Amino acid sequence: MSESTIAFTAKKLGEVTVGRVMDVVLECGAGYDTNEHYIATKLFVKKNQREMFMTLPTNEIKLNWLRRKYNNKYGD
Repeated sequence: MSESTIAFTAKKLGEVTVGRVMDVVLECGAGYDTNEHYIATKLFVKKNQREMFMTLPTNEIKLNWLRRKYNNKYGD
């Protein structure tokens, strides 16, 4: 299958792709050089982590969730 076919199928099925969730990571304020962006690259290889993140209602909550995930793994 081509990449465009896979992307279309994932969107049609409501699957959260890595590309889409990383766009949302940037939109919520986690720039490329931040700890929050870094932890997102580690977390979102897992589908269940992507889905959980996307259920959060606001960008502020999403950013804080990423911050907590980073701090839980690496400390403050």
